[in-house]
Amino acid sequence: MTSPFSEDDLVKAHSHSSHNIGEVQSSPWSGCFSCLKVFASFEVTEWLADGTVLCPYCDIDSVLGSLSGYPLTKDFLVEMNKRWFRKTAKHWFRRITKPPTR
Repeated sequence: MTSPFSEDDLVKAHSHSSHNIGEVQSSPWSGCFSCLKVFASFEVTEWLADGTVLCPYCDIDSVLGSLSGYPLTKDFLVEMNKRWFRKTAKHWFRRITKPPTR
C-alpha cells in the first residue's frame, strides 16, 4: 500500500522537528513520530541546547507542533516513523552453522 504522503512532505515535515522550541511552545498540540503520541504542547519540559524539543513520553527529538502545518494524525505520524525510524537490514550478517576449519 502506498502512502498518501509524498517523500517531499515527509522531508519538509522533518525540518520542523529540530530547532523547534518556539513553534512547539506556540502550538496548542504536538505529536511525536517516534512514540506516536499526540499531547498538549505545555507538556514539553525539555529541549536540547539548540532549541530542539524532546518528547515528554519517549525523550526523542521527533516532535512536531500543530503550527508546523502538518497533520498530527496517527496516519501521518506512522508514515513519518516509517520514513525516519525504519529498521536497517543487516545484510552483512551471515549465520555460521558450523565453525570454520583451520
